[in-house]
Amino acid sequence: MKIAFVYPEYESLGIEYLSAVLKQHGHQTKVFFDPILFKDSYFDMGGLAGLFDYKKHIVGRIVNYKPDLVAFSVLTDFYGWAKGLSRQIKEHMDVPVVFGGIHPTAVPDYVLQEKSVDYVIIGEGEYPMLELVNAIQSKNKRPQIDNVWYKKDGLIEKTKIRHLIEDLDSLPFPDKDIFYREVCNSLDYIISTGRGCPYSCSYCHNSFTKKLYSGRGKYLRRRSPENVIEELESGLKRYKMHSVTFQDELFTYDKKWLSEFSVLYQRKIKLPSFCCVDPVSIDPETVDFLKRINCYAVEMGVQSLDARIREGVLGRKYTNNDVAGSLKLLRCGGIECITDHILGLPTEGPDSYTELLEFYRKNRASHVSVFLLRYYPNTDILSKSGLKNEDIDKINKGENFNRFTVCGSSGKEDVIMAKEMLMLLNFLPINLVKFCVLRRRYPFLLFIAKIYKVFLCANIFRFFNRLIRWRKMIIPYHINAFRYLKYPLAKIKILVLGLKKEGGICE
Repeated sequence: MKIAFVYPEYESLGIEYLSAVLKQHGHQTKVFFDPILFKDSYFDMGGLAGLFDYKKHIVGRIVNYKPDLVAFSVLTDFYGWAKGLSRQIKEHMDVPVVFGGIHPTAVPDYVLQEKSVDYVIIGEGEYPMLELVNAIQSKNKRPQIDNVWYKKDGLIEKTKIRHLIEDLDSLPFPDKDIFYREVCNSLDYIISTGRGCPYSCSYCHNSFTKKLYSGRGKYLRRRSPENVIEELESGLKRYKMHSVTFQDELFTYDKKWLSEFSVLYQRKIKLPSFCCVDPVSIDPETVDFLKRINCYAVEMGVQSLDARIREGVLGRKYTNNDVAGSLKLLRCGGIECITDHILGLPTEGPDSYTELLEFYRKNRASHVSVFLLRYYPNTDILSKSGLKNEDIDKINKGENFNRFTVCGSSGKEDVIMAKEMLMLLNFLPINLVKFCVLRRRYPFLLFIAKIYKVFLCANIFRFFNRLIRWRKMIIPYHINAFRYLKYPLAKIKILVLGLKKEGGICE
């Protein structure tokens, strides 16, 4: 069987694991990558996006590939993109289409209402996908497979949810070649050491996926340190790795595992690494473990410094002192720290923004990332949002598509301007920020923010900020950044010279 995966913007570990399992059982896989230039998580520039649109090219390549199944891994932010492309594929060829990923897992009934979608895979997809492929190969287009829903005579056929994969070491290593051959060989190796999260934050998919898998195995699981090291050693032999990104939702929750892993990493891998942490798990011992794995920077989810909102709305339990203490420990350990914040939260007001500014005047982070709240289907925060049923229905249908990096679900001008103002913490001299905060000169910050808007999401500022402040920081050379270097040139060749490449950009 030939399976065509379709994915935008980023490298997908999920697809790499699916491909590895399918190849292990004799099937052929290929990814068709859409760079979605100038209309992605950070840009929305209609004119340029239309000029550099790759959809027709992708559809043509898929038709030439003649797959037996087309598979989309779908995030809510890209559900509209996936629907549009699947419709175009169906117009050109009669091939079954399957949607999997977080969005179909959250609202499978809504997704199966789309005419271009034949199957939906819910939750962990490696073995449901394999069984579906085997069934289609056997000419059984209506199989009863756990986690696989489909349409029959206009009705949705539902199946039960299987248990989670307990032994993650039993999975093959992710198939990196499927992306590297299509797009480029990433110098930043992305890896996951486990699955699940110890928390159930109300805005996150874990708030519903934990309920989905209740009674179906341990939700929070981890690979053995030896298994992770074995994958990294294999990557070192096959690819030009310059750094490692651990894509776990929280990397530092298990000290015993981290202690064992850090010793092996220090001895066998040694590459600079990046991971995600939380304010509760950072202490002197954990910082020492991070230094052993040559961790140059971490990303810490703070989200809100208002205790009432943090606990009552988001379901996160820690104090501002925890955040301040973590920042100090990481700074003393020589590890850069990016903090994440969400604006536009229910019951949030201007006082929350002032509190945030005051906090970072006293507790400087390496970089403050500010996002706008984006309501996602079936998450717990919807019950606290005050939204009407018709608005929630639009969210479930993927119609409310404004991304958290652009204008989120709020769209309020004051919230968007507050985001831009707070992002200036990363680019203005600290003494100027102190002056503006102490003297309440927020109109001046907003004036600077208007100038900042001209520079398109601060990408120019971000680059120079990293050069100046992150002396030890490595700017990851991965697919998300690389696509803006190579795909525009390839598109220009197609437009100007009329070249029609049937292979990937790197083939």
